[in-house]
Amino acid sequence: MKNTITLFVLLINLTLVIKITNGQATSCSTADPVCLNNTNTYHMNINTSAESGPNYGCLWSYSNPAWYYIKILNPGSLNIRIQGNDGSIGRDIDFICWGPFNSLNNVCTDSLIGACFWVGGSGTPRCPNNTTNPTFYPTQSAPNIIDCSYDANPTENCRIPNAQTGKYYMLCITNYSNQPGNITFTQTSGTGSSDCTFLQVKEKLTNINSFAVYPNPNSGKFTISFNSDLQTSFKLEIINSLGQKVFLETINNLVDTYSKEINLLEYGKGIYTISLSNNNQVAFKKVIVY
Repeated sequence: MKNTITLFVLLINLTLVIKITNGQATSCSTADPVCLNNTNTYHMNINTSAESGPNYGCLWSYSNPAWYYIKILNPGSLNIRIQGNDGSIGRDIDFICWGPFNSLNNVCTDSLIGACFWVGGSGTPRCPNNTTNPTFYPTQSAPNIIDCSYDANPTENCRIPNAQTGKYYMLCITNYSNQPGNITFTQTSGTGSSDCTFLQVKEKLTNINSFAVYPNPNSGKFTISFNSDLQTSFKLEIINSLGQKVFLETINNLVDTYSKEINLLEYGKGIYTISLSNNNQVAFKKVIVY
């Protein structure tokens, strides 16, 4: 019994760096990195609105968005299969992909553009579905839009041609059905590949120390704190055992100490994952609410 308790305590206090596959970002600025060498499965967003600003291309509706970015490792084409489902039930999902970008700096505010608009406020968009016009993308009439589909099927295919090493692509997948389920996507063919170095295990995040959660266990109220040696931006998330985000904060240009009291009383008992990300590294801790 003592050995079991000791192991459990060690697991609670362990800090690792891994890819979180249960999160889903609702805005471009909080987009999650993805590794296309793996099958990525995320919970669908429901009852959420899309941000204004981006040109959503062929999408007539773009509610319940989930945002991801892809960094290219090996050059070449990438074909990505995207599926929406709830078990055996298909869910109608759509997508748009922008790129290529040299970095993610200012992409969300300046670069998600295209010449796609409704004539007279209605009618057919200038940028069609890739299912009806598969050779349209990419094109000079839709700057930065690499591919786009607004189709009723639960399976979509995103094609990125001639991707170059070190370039970035932004992918937005929407849940038109507004029903719960999962988004699954993976690379099915192509000579290019995504950069998956963010999955590498590290002992701690670069430039931070004293990442702490206390008290742990607790009854629903606890404190998260850490120190940053250099001016850096972070994303802090708390995810429940169902993979749902219950807390999200973007911490911009922090240098010094961060400390915040968290209240999870409304979410109930359970084991929660606290993640702290910076520059494609993600450290996490477990916290018990009893």
